Amino acid sequence: MTVYHPELALINGEFIPNKSITVEDGTITSIGEGDNSDKGAFLPGFINAHSHAFQRGLRGRGENFERNDFGGFWGWREEMYQLVDELTIDQFRGLCVQCFSEMRDAGITTVGEFHYFHHDKENDFAMDIAVLEAADEVGIRIVLLHANYAHGGFGKSLSGGQRRFATASLGAWW
Repeated sequence: MTVYHPELALINGEFIPNKSITVEDGTITSIGEGDNSDKGAFLPGFINAHSHAFQRGLRGRGENFERNDFGGFWGWREEMYQLVDELTIDQFRGLCVQCFSEMRDAGITTVGEFHYFHHDKENDFAMDIAVLEAADEVGIRIVLLHANYAHGGFGKSLSGGQRRFATASLGAWW
């Protein structure tokens, strides 16, 4: 159990002084009278409604578009597919842990993970399990926004790293 005494607490949309907030196992259990002895404001956790945690691994890879023939978004996209093609389950989970940890440090307590990277090279839906495990390890709430990735573009089949997003059928994905 931890008791906070912030200068201000955001309660019902208003900043209120002189409140104590008791937290047990990550849940607010009571709000009482406080003494403002902790500096700052007590705010609810923020929500990141659209994340691709594994893309944490792209930092430093996709910013230099001159080194490929695509430029702009398309160059970044090719870097992302290359990353996807390289990642093991453990590397993927590690990137998710790192990204979710950074979110927690910034005050984000819930993430909507827009998830389409489903498969390890040998295991169907292994990355689904890994991203959920990473969220659990960090202690961030997660909503897995599960996407069915079926095409590589308009009229194009999946190729390269995109194959790790594919599912044989809508029924198998569902």
